[in-house]
Formats: sequence, C-alpha cells, structure tokens
Amino acid sequence: MTNSDAWNKIVAKYNKNINCKEEIIQASWELLFSTIFEYPDSDIISQYPVQMGSTSKFADILIRHENEDLFVVELKQHSLAKQSGQEQLFSYLNQLKIDIGILICDKLYIYDFDYTKRNDNFSFVEISFTPDNPDGIKFVELFKSENIGRLKIKEFIMQKKQSESNIESIKNELTHDNVVQIVKKHLAEKYPIEDVEKVMTDIFISVSSRGNGEVFSEEKQNVENDSANLSKQQICSICKKYNINVDISCLTLAGRSGNYYPANVNYKYLNNDWWIALDDRGLKKLHIFRVPARSISQNKMIKRSDKPSYFLFYIYYNSASFLDSKSKVEFKQWLIKTISY
Repeated sequence: MTNSDAWNKIVAKYNKNINCKEEIIQASWELLFSTIFEYPDSDIISQYPVQMGSTSKFADILIRHENEDLFVVELKQHSLAKQSGQEQLFSYLNQLKIDIGILICDKLYIYDFDYTKRNDNFSFVEISFTPDNPDGIKFVELFKSENIGRLKIKEFIMQKKQSESNIESIKNELTHDNVVQIVKKHLAEKYPIEDVEKVMTDIFISVSSRGNGEVFSEEKQNVENDSANLSKQQICSICKKYNINVDISCLTLAGRSGNYYPANVNYKYLNNDWWIALDDRGLKKLHIFRVPARSISQNKMIKRSDKPSYFLFYIYYNSASFLDSKSKVEFKQWLIKTISY
C-alpha cells in the first residue's frame, strides 16, 4: 500500500467514526497503528498510566520501540477542536519527558513540545482529514515504524511553520502600491517610463484576497439559488441518469457568484443526509455532494445574525478541497460526482 493509499484509508476511517464515542475511536487508531504504521502490538500501549501527583491519569496511546517512548497519542471525539485535548496531551508529554505528541480530534495535530520549558513552548502542524492531502501522506511516511525518527518529524514541523511564515510575509507585501511598482518596473524595462506612466494613470489595479479579507452582505444572498442555472428538479433529473438519487427535500443548490458558491442553509439539514449541488453555469458543470447525517457539528457552521435557524456557507470557486470560507469545512470528502450538462 502506498503512503497515499494509506492516508486515504485513514481519512475514510475517520469519516466513518465522525460521531462515534472515544472508545471506538481508540480501538480504530490502535488498529491503524498496527496495520498501516506497522508497529508490533507490544509497542502499542493502550491507556498508559501517567502519575499526576497523588493520582494517575491514562494516556490514550503510547508508542514505544526498543524500550524507548517515541510519542503519545491523545484522542478526542472528531467534532471537538484542539483546545479540548491539547492541555491534556502536554501534561502527559511533560510527565513522561517525551517531545513528540499527536492530538486527533477535528483535525490531526503533530506537536514538537519542549518539556524542559513552559507549556507555551511548542510548535505544531495541523492536518485536515481530506483525501490526498500532501501533509497527511507525509504524516504516514514519517510515523511508519520503519521510518520513525524524532529529528525528521521536528524538521517537518519546522519547515511547515517556516512556509506559513513565508506565506504570511508574501501576503503582507502584496499591497496595491507594491504591485503597481512591480508592474511599472517590469514595463519600464521595455518601454520609456513616460509612456508607462501615461498608461498606468488609466489603469485600475485592485488587490484583494479570496479569503477572510473579503466582506459579504447577507442580504445579497437571501435566495440560495439566485445565481444557479438549473432548478432543483432539473438537478435531480440529471443525477438520476447517473444512478444518484438526490433527496430534493434536503438539497441545497448554490450557483457560482464571483469567486464563491454562496448559500443559506437550514440547520435541520445537518441532521439528515444533506445533498449539495454546486452549479458552475459558466462551465456547465454540477458538483454533487452527499454529507451523511450529523457529519458536521451545528456549532461548526456560521449562524445568520438575522435568521438564527439558518447558517451561511461560501465555498471557494477554485478550491480543490471545496473549502467553505465561513466554517473552514472542506467538502471534498463528500463529493460524489462532477457532471457536465
């Protein structure tokens, strides 16, 4: 099995257990560390007792090799964010004098923890449970028993943090004035600067972000299918040709509007199998999704201020993961089919 196949198997198992109790999640990950990461059963220690003063607490999983404690795994329900388990993980790392920890909840977090200093001295990488995620594939590679090495894991975390810092710096430098000066400099290498200046006075250059920097008005999208080309009935008919039986009573239709597919959705949809159709009328393509009931926690979605029974989502148009800019949920995991019409 390739590292990519292994990661996708982990994602599938994660989605299957999305609403399960922690003991089921525990058994699932113990099996994954045995089968995919190929640790012998003797190296996978479940509910390892850790002395905390006069009492003992239990680390969910301790991975050990040749009598060396390698890393601790803390498991939480998949709907929970990292705050719920990070402090607990750090307490185990501190007591056991281990500097590598994994927290698994809404995402997978890998920590480089300095137990010789205060608890705020750590670096981490967060990995979303999406198919073919390069960081997830790297996680499989780094933590396989045959490859495991603390320095390689630390280097991976350091490189990711440096990349994030670089990206933030680049964004900060992509101001309107800087972009204008770069364009002028480029054109001045070919043409007289006077001519360049004349043209530039008649050109409007706008620099904006596709992310959180863009402001939306809720009133602009009061009807969820304003910008769609097809009706819900037409979408159901098209899908039926591909043996996809869409439940029209629990279907959200969103047409492309600028760089997004926007929609208002009733919270009750999350309690059922929620169908989503993203209609790219320019390319005449439909992206069909089926989100199993209760796969997404209600508090994950962003509530409308004027209609509290509805939430907003804005899926990026050119996002390979179909990322919702509001909740940061990646919908690719529930993509069934892309259909041309």
